[in-house]
Amino acid sequence: MCRESLALASDLMLQKFRMACDNITGVRNIEGKGFGSFGHVIQEIKTRGDRFTSVESVYEGRMSNGDAHRITRGFLHEAVDKHV
Repeated sequence: MCRESLALASDLMLQKFRMACDNITGVRNIEGKGFGSFGHVIQEIKTRGDRFTSVESVYEGRMSNGDAHRITRGFLHEAVDKHV
């Protein structure tokens, strides 16, 4: 999700933005010096983030973004040929 956020911010020509993620470990790794078990992904996110003036990564639990969570779960249980 973070990669998509960075791509959207780039498309919108933003220089400063806040990126919310529902994975606290991922946010800590992006904001900190560690890379964690998904080091290659964290490194890519950090490298893309360097293109902006300011990118703040924040933790936001799934319950605070219920609509996105329900849509994602819906896609997992829908037949391949059905679309929203």
